Amino acid sequence: MKSSDDRKTATPDTDNYRRRFESVPHLCVSVKPDGTIISCNRLFSDFWNRSDKKAEGTNISSYLRPEDKALFVRFLSSVTQTDPVPQQNIFEWTLPGAGGSLKISVKAAVVDDAGGSKEIVLAMEDVTRKLDCEEERKMARKQLYRSAHLASIGTLASGLAHEINNPLTALLGFSSALLKRINNNEEIDRSELGSYLQIIYNETIRCRDIVDHLHRFALESGEAKISRVSLFESIANALRLVNIRAIRSEITILNEIQENFWVRADTNKLEQVFVNLLTNCIDFCSPGTTVTISKVLEKKASKYAVVTVRDNGPGMT
Repeated sequence: MKSSDDRKTATPDTDNYRRRFESVPHLCVSVKPDGTIISCNRLFSDFWNRSDKKAEGTNISSYLRPEDKALFVRFLSSVTQTDPVPQQNIFEWTLPGAGGSLKISVKAAVVDDAGGSKEIVLAMEDVTRKLDCEEERKMARKQLYRSAHLASIGTLASGLAHEINNPLTALLGFSSALLKRINNNEEIDRSELGSYLQIIYNETIRCRDIVDHLHRFALESGEAKISRVSLFESIANALRLVNIRAIRSEITILNEIQENFWVRADTNKLEQVFVNLLTNCIDFCSPGTTVTISKVLEKKASKYAVVTVRDNGPGMT
């Protein structure tokens, strides 16, 4: 038989429960499964400039923005499910209260009251500053990426301008020769004319491809656009952009990736990675260096591949 002291200990202490409820540093409220408020702590009532008694009996959804109400109903339904299905008990909302607005993260727990009914306790943490800081960091990363991207474009453009100059010189030379002979009423052999025009055509295509690759590289890709991409072609495109610098620095770059190897990636971002890696190789390797790009599969059944870029640079500590 339990002593009177044991029975006293086992009896719920409403005052202690209330003090603990009030000591939680978040907006706290207990609700019925339909969202009717049973009780709330002082932080919750102060935020809405109303007393505990005025809050009790109202529905928690009345405090939400109209666009959040349907989401909240599904949320309450999910936390009371008895089936072992995945549940997400954390949501972020903006609650427009009398004291302003808060972005909150909501956590829920289901408890049984003395009468055997279910009661949902909601703890709402203010994450406004946290989310604002995350957004600021995200913007800072975007600005840093954009600055690095623009620096890469400037470096590549200076090299590509020189590379474009070669086919333009050929275009100018052959077209000038043809115009001169036409203006002097000279006869031009058909095969010779065809040879000149073929050279002009080839060099024009070369210029177009150079400009096209730089244009695609310069595009702001924004959110990642994942698609099936040829890894060999992505590296080849990056090589077209840095090859003139490599030649000037007497550095050879070998692309040993198989031509039929495909990956899922964002084309622009993947090319940016290889442009950055290869530019780094060119900047820090001595003349005569051979940079090798190869692929090593970690496991036969792995869905990931490791691409290695080897050079003889000084490395980092």
